[in-house]
Amino acid sequence: MPERITRQNVDERCANVNRRMESRGSIYRYATQGRNGYIGLDRFTRDPHPEINLPDSVPGRGLGWILQSTVMCGTKREVADFLHAMMIALDDAATTVQA
Repeated sequence: MPERITRQNVDERCANVNRRMESRGSIYRYATQGRNGYIGLDRFTRDPHPEINLPDSVPGRGLGWILQSTVMCGTKREVADFLHAMMIALDDAATTVQA
């Protein structure tokens, strides 16, 4: 039987993806937000204007971020599985041997 996915699980996976993206120098961050009973996964970048580029704000919940796109919407399980796949892809990209 598959594990039960909660909103907290989805948010933790999103934070994990953001840590991995930041450690690899990406300009993108992701945030999960409610969408009529479902979960939306949004992609953000920092606002280039220094007067509103607040270092402690959170994507989607503060000034200093620009919404680039909604990546997907779905159930908690669907979004959690998508975030898990993103983590695997990031890890694979980091360990790929280049000739």
